[in-house]
Amino acid sequence: MEIKWLKTFIIAASYENFRQASEDLFLTQPAVSKHIQRLQQELGAELFKKKGKHIALTEAGRFFLPHAQKMVRAYEEGVGNFKLWKQGYNRKLTISES
Repeated sequence: MEIKWLKTFIIAASYENFRQASEDLFLTQPAVSKHIQRLQQELGAELFKKKGKHIALTEAGRFFLPHAQKMVRAYEEGVGNFKLWKQGYNRKLTISES
């Protein structure tokens, strides 16, 4: 499973349209379809059903969406923290107003 497939799935789910997802991701529509196909093959489940020119999440897609979002957030946070660590930062300072 690749992060780019998960990101494509999340964006496609938000628009319920592969064309709009492709524009947002700067990918071709066939590339978006391929990402979704590969993710579905990996999971062994259909994530979208077609409704005319639009798509809608299946029950499996609705179930998987929050998990995909969590995985992408964890990945991005991990990469961000690693980049900070490489720059010599080893603590995170949080400042908040009381």
